Amino acid sequence: MIRSDVDTYSSSEEEEDNDESENSNVDIDEAFFLNTIFPFSHQQSQNNINHLNYSTSRMEQVDHIPDLPNPFESPLEGAIHAYCYGDEELCSEKEIKKLHCLLEIVLKLQRNSAIPLELPAPDRIFNLQQRIKSKVPVFNPVERTAVNKDGKTHSFFMNPPSEYLKHMIATPNMVNEMSALPDFTQNRKLDLNHGEKWRHHPSFQTPMLTKGDKDFWVGDLVKDMHGSYWLINKFLSKGEERTSENEIKKIVFAECFPVFSSEVSGIDGMPFLTGLSTNFAVVPVKYLVPLLNLVSSIKKELNFQGNGCTVGYDNNGGFVFLHAGLDSDISRLWSGYNQYKRIIPGSSENDQKFKKVVISPIVIWSDDTSGNKSKQYNVFDSYLMYLAAMPLEKRTRRENAMFLCTSDKNLQAVNMLGPIVEDLKQLEEGIEVYSYDHNDYVLLVAPLLMLMADNPRHSQLAMHKGTSSKAPCRKCLRLKPRTLANLEMYVDPLTEHRHVLHDYRRRDLTQLHEVIRCNSTDVPRYKMISDKYSFLVNGSEKFLALRAFDPTQDCPVDILHSVPLGVIKYLVDYLMKKVLTAPERDHLGNILLSCKNKDAYSRNFRKNLRHCGSFLGRDYKQLIQVIPTVLGMVFPDPNNTIRFISQALNYLGQLCSLIYLRGVGEKYDMYLQSLRSALLNFTDALFKLDTHLKDHDPSAPVFSLKPKLHILHHLVEDIERFGLALQYETESPEQFNKFIREHLFMTNRQYTSRDVAARFGKQFICRQLFNGLSFVYTKRWKRSNVCETGYAIKAIQNETPDFKELFFGARKNITDSYYINRTKIVESEEQDGSFVLQRYMLLTCDLSISSCFPGVKTDLRGNLYIRPNGIIPSIESIECKEVLDFGFIINEREGIRLVNISKFGTYWALNA
Repeated sequence: MIRSDVDTYSSSEEEEDNDESENSNVDIDEAFFLNTIFPFSHQQSQNNINHLNYSTSRMEQVDHIPDLPNPFESPLEGAIHAYCYGDEELCSEKEIKKLHCLLEIVLKLQRNSAIPLELPAPDRIFNLQQRIKSKVPVFNPVERTAVNKDGKTHSFFMNPPSEYLKHMIATPNMVNEMSALPDFTQNRKLDLNHGEKWRHHPSFQTPMLTKGDKDFWVGDLVKDMHGSYWLINKFLSKGEERTSENEIKKIVFAECFPVFSSEVSGIDGMPFLTGLSTNFAVVPVKYLVPLLNLVSSIKKELNFQGNGCTVGYDNNGGFVFLHAGLDSDISRLWSGYNQYKRIIPGSSENDQKFKKVVISPIVIWSDDTSGNKSKQYNVFDSYLMYLAAMPLEKRTRRENAMFLCTSDKNLQAVNMLGPIVEDLKQLEEGIEVYSYDHNDYVLLVAPLLMLMADNPRHSQLAMHKGTSSKAPCRKCLRLKPRTLANLEMYVDPLTEHRHVLHDYRRRDLTQLHEVIRCNSTDVPRYKMISDKYSFLVNGSEKFLALRAFDPTQDCPVDILHSVPLGVIKYLVDYLMKKVLTAPERDHLGNILLSCKNKDAYSRNFRKNLRHCGSFLGRDYKQLIQVIPTVLGMVFPDPNNTIRFISQALNYLGQLCSLIYLRGVGEKYDMYLQSLRSALLNFTDALFKLDTHLKDHDPSAPVFSLKPKLHILHHLVEDIERFGLALQYETESPEQFNKFIREHLFMTNRQYTSRDVAARFGKQFICRQLFNGLSFVYTKRWKRSNVCETGYAIKAIQNETPDFKELFFGARKNITDSYYINRTKIVESEEQDGSFVLQRYMLLTCDLSISSCFPGVKTDLRGNLYIRPNGIIPSIESIECKEVLDFGFIINEREGIRLVNISKFGTYWALNA
């Protein structure tokens, strides 16, 4: 029998013999006892302590102690606590969950194993790339050298883009993620393959497609199911169709030229062939033939002799002879030459087979980040790579950002460009790699679509001196105006209004090549051109070795630093610091914080306006969506300065609402017109503000002279070339800097470039292995084998639901950085338990103040008035098209509200 008092555990020696045989039901082992808090009084005598020790030894024979205080349920829990809280290397909540998941997997593996598990040695994990017997694929960074601006040679380590792509295509289901046909669906801009560069540039055209077991190549003469003959010019997609499995699938076409022959096609009415040493004719008109209609390829040399002739159609559908021979472009197609054709070894000469080709366009990103925890000084320049064919939501994920290289102050980004371009040049020509989806070796071609960066880095890599030079725009030859009087104006012939001129002669490749030539052969002319138009030969001319990349056109506008950290910041900072008094600023801030429209946004403004100088891009992005409307309510009768600023912010809100769109599914031409109009209105409003401030505040900044305002006028041409601005926004890549900095903190700062590149390489290989990566494993005495992760590894992922999330997705980029919410529907519940939706109607009027919404009642800022108009039942067929912000209540009794058109996406949703 065991008794306890306040201070100590004790046993009764008198009853020990009797109880020893009757009450010993459960054995308490030593581990349980040592895991128990064991308090005792400091006043215990030596005899009592000896008595206590004796009691302890006897407790091992006792079956059950119900009230012993136990801090941990098991030694394992105690070990986990020691791991998490034992020293200064504290663990986050995510790390604890990750550890817990790992231990669950280990315990499950031990239960299912017939033999005890053995832990791998730490060296087997840390230095796997150095172990001879390791079967794990290795992604070793390669060492390259570069010369900095001081002429000194330094080395850096790089994860080559070709190595990334080689491993990516060896992963299951990755070919469709890496490649996409140019999409020619009319009046639509959704993804990068809808841009004009992807549609028309030769480097981005898919040279072959497979239908069943047949390969069709550009330049092939093919026969369709109707017996017609066609010469394939290119492959494309246009429109969608719904399959029997209720899935949406793109419709694939072959763009072809019709081919006719009186002998082969059996077509009469071609007397012009008489006397010509040929028996076929080609019509130089392009037609779209569905890929499903193509039956087979025809050998030209067997039935189509000579050089052919070119014909057209008359009004009756008959042939009209145009000239002997084929047009130059069609003649090159007819020759059948294709630079990407690689003969499969072992194929016969009479029936040559070619390796399949995968075109995988890529995007390069470059930026700098600080290697210090203070995020100041110690700058590291870096490069990342993305797959352009991926949808925006997937492309911007953390796991799809591929780290290339970084270096400290010894080398700048432009110095590291040479080795990167060398690898990109090989990718342009094509590399032979193993494809899991094809189960064979294919030719992988990866042209560079664009370079993403902030404005200074864009200038540095585009042979441009920067925004502080005499010609501050990297896209055109506009000279820097010094005053408002220097701004060139033009008159719109339709409206007869005067506007600031922003349309100047564009920079082009011819000018860049001329600058390079003059730098080596005509130094005086180079100095003249460089001084006047701000060209610069600094090493970025290496980009000109790529056929697919044009530095003058393929460096799209960076909207993060041009809009939120550009024009929005200029206006907001001047308003808060120079125009409003402290009470007015606090009153405006209180109104912003108390708005009732927070459910309409994925994120909300939570900052104090007095600290606007330290706002980040996301703060300005949220502020511009609400401040135009709130400013008009707080200052219903403003002075002239506030009125001009309010008008400029109002037009800027409309412009931002059009810029921050995921895509335009219809009426793309109308969207471009709306964007041009909003940009013009905002520019005019800024010019009026500057004209007013010149007389009333000479110390005020001149907003119309800012280079970031001018660069916005090139946004329209970038949208036409690539797609909407969100497709190449830089906020998501900027967030990757935190991962680079964390890796820098984990190095000993001796070989930072190597250590960081090696760490990212290990992460990439590990992720791909768990995605099913195929790799070649070779033993010295055996031939190479294509291997992949085994069944047990795949079973871990299937049996552990949180495995991918905890081990490969715990750290993410901000998913709502676009501030677009399309999935939220607020419902109300009736008494019978059914859900209904409140319906609203627009208030109409004879004359509208806003020209954008004629016949609709709006306020002075163009916001629309709405009122309740009954309820409708909530049914599954209702789809959320756009989430509007109508939290501004005008008449609470009648339920009249304002629809805020400055919210991202709203202005276009109402116009479309």
